[in-house]
Amino acid sequence: MALRFHPCHGSAIALSASQTCATRGPDTYHHGLCFSDRPLCVNERVGLQLRVTTDWAGALRVGVTSVDPATLTSQGGVPSEAHPHLVKREGFWVRVIPERLLASSGCHLVLNLTSLGQLQLFVNGHHKGALLLGLPVRHRLWLLLDIYGNTDSATFVTTDAQLKATTNAHTRINIAAGSLSLKLEHLHT
Repeated sequence: MALRFHPCHGSAIALSASQTCATRGPDTYHHGLCFSDRPLCVNERVGLQLRVTTDWAGALRVGVTSVDPATLTSQGGVPSEAHPHLVKREGFWVRVIPERLLASSGCHLVLNLTSLGQLQLFVNGHHKGALLLGLPVRHRLWLLLDIYGNTDSATFVTTDAQLKATTNAHTRINIAAGSLSLKLEHLHT
């Protein structure tokens, strides 16, 4: 099931009708917190296309939370920034992505929550290492993005691994009776 953004988000965030794109308003560099609409699955690869501007300093902050985003309104609301506000709270793990890694609009990130409790980061197809370590994958963990500074929007996109899995799931192998020939038929969805 594809990720969408949770309806609970920062005051400067506007979601697309499909809830797959979160955009921060142009008049501020903060109030851009947003969350996935469901917890991440272990070994799930999450693709994000970013749009950046040169109007501000700083860049995207990425993390996870074991706190259901729907409960944030009853806990005083969504803070203006992930760092330093949420990193001090139990159930939140956040790291700042270096600005130099996200220097161009159209930057493509892939995040992978591993069974070892690591959030691996790939930028434009290049593995950058573990962004976070020691995550409690036995708990439900929602993706957390702080669309901050020069990053002004994030859109969930399909990763290559998701495309391959979808293609494999929709490929039928027909074996002709009494024959060794295989026919592969790709089904379009």
